[in-house]
Amino acid sequence: MLIDSRDARRYAGLEEPIEAKAGHIPGALNYFWKDVLDADGRWAGAGALEERFSKPDKDGAIIVYCGSGVSTSPNVIALEEYSNVKLYSGKLERLDPFTVIILLQLGKNRRIK
Repeated sequence: MLIDSRDARRYAGLEEPIEAKAGHIPGALNYFWKDVLDADGRWAGAGALEERFSKPDKDGAIIVYCGSGVSTSPNVIALEEYSNVKLYSGKLERLDPFTVIILLQLGKNRRIK
C-alpha cells in the first residue's frame, strides 16, 4: 500500500509548489499528515489513530511518501504498530511505475533511501 502524506489539494494535483509534476502515484491513498493531530494540535489518541489507519493491513508492506520525507514522518510514527512500514524520502519525480513495484516488493524492516 502506498500512502501519500501531503494535503488533499496536492494529492489531487490541484496545486503543486515543489514537484515538477502535480498529482499522486496511482493507487496511493491520501492520509494527510496533520490528521494525526487532534484539534489542539497534539498527537491524537491511540483510538483515533487506530480508526484513522483501519484500512492498511498491519502486516502488509506500507510505503509512506510526501516528496521529501519531512511530512511523511508523522504518519510513519503513527503506524509504529504496523510491522512493515517504509519511509520513501526521495523526490516524487524520481519515481516511475517500475520503481513503485520494486518498492512494494521490498522485504520487512528495510529503510528506503
